[in-house]
Amino acid sequence: DYEPYVRPEGAYLVGETLSTDSNITETNKLILFPNIVNQNFKLSKEISSAIIYNLKGQKILEFKSNQTSFDVSVLTDGIYLLKTFEKNGNHQIFKFIKQ
Repeated sequence: DYEPYVRPEGAYLVGETLSTDSNITETNKLILFPNIVNQNFKLSKEISSAIIYNLKGQKILEFKSNQTSFDVSVLTDGIYLLKTFEKNGNHQIFKFIKQ
């Protein structure tokens, strides 16, 4: 008289993956390096534009051209957010340290 456990609809097990980011795969993943940044950083592939924000959400720098290398020597030391935009409409946000 064994009744197997049937998980209720909508219930998840501890440690079970709830979702994945289907827009980003390992082959098209954008990578920022190095992080900690001294004068410039690079991205693993070309993007169409990027915006750097401080942690207060204020726009600090904007890059419009297609590039993979970014000069941030004008920034003071601190933590910044980089929002990148790709030609296909995808965008990603990175946190980096300027030293």
